[in-house]
Amino acid sequence: MSVIERLTAAVENEMEQVEKLLFSTVASEVEVLRSICAHILGSGGKRLRPLLLLISARVCDYQGRAQIPIACALEYLHTATLLHDDVIDHADIRRGASAAHVLWGNQATILAGDYLFAKALWLAGSAEDLRVIRVLADISTCLSEAELFQIARCGDLSLSEQDYFHIIRNKTASLIGGAAVLGGMVSNASPEELNALHAYGMSLGMAFQIVDDVLDYRSNQQEFGKTIGKDICEGSLTLPVIHALASCASGERERLCTLLQDSSLRTRHLDEILAIVDRCGGTRHALDAADRFAREAIDALGVFAGRQHAGLLAELARYVVRRRS
Repeated sequence: MSVIERLTAAVENEMEQVEKLLFSTVASEVEVLRSICAHILGSGGKRLRPLLLLISARVCDYQGRAQIPIACALEYLHTATLLHDDVIDHADIRRGASAAHVLWGNQATILAGDYLFAKALWLAGSAEDLRVIRVLADISTCLSEAELFQIARCGDLSLSEQDYFHIIRNKTASLIGGAAVLGGMVSNASPEELNALHAYGMSLGMAFQIVDDVLDYRSNQQEFGKTIGKDICEGSLTLPVIHALASCASGERERLCTLLQDSSLRTRHLDEILAIVDRCGGTRHALDAADRFAREAIDALGVFAGRQHAGLLAELARYVVRRRS
């Protein structure tokens, strides 16, 4: 049984309730909206963020049901970003199927994403806890700012590792860190426990995104469920390429810059780009960084030593650095 399957089994009843709520809450009278939401929500995602929230609540010994709508709100927020991202990035494949904008067009897909954002905030209000709404509002702000920063720096070969970490911290880790801390909030966890959960989730999110960026060209399309090489072809610099640009010999760096600066060359010479990145240690450097963040995530769980489900959170951190999809 995989780590994700063990996580799901640990909170099976709660996840069933989340799944029901995910589909019932978007039962709109607008047919195209129903179709888009059903397509993206039913496309087989891991439900990592709801799972993390539910397990975090269990670690804090919570026995109620207030976490169900908040877990659903998180998945809506995440799903909305996927719809928007695929339009922005011109991605044709999502989770092994046609992206929503390919089937329904950009306008309908963007509006469906907006609808899911609105539904996320509506569900968050059910918590009657201003902290929950603030967390989701902060996440939404981070996501928007990071996406715009990334767009503004697209194709900029001077992008540094710190710039990259800034992007993924706000674009990916903020949502995963929010999932962990919200599980503590519904449980009335102590400030120390909330800080630990947030630190765990942020480090987990950093590791997750770095590995995702490596898999963008180290996996295969069927296994990964997304277009391979998309980041490089779109001119988005990720950690392996950034490190290669900073560390390879001048001749290879010049060749790499030439290929990366021309969109037609990026597409035609993708294999050559990847070979240079590997030779210059870019992939190894990125995986080492992901491993460091995963260890930081595990270290943050020290405050929960002896808790029944804390071990699952540690297993999840180890899983994200060895996953293949």
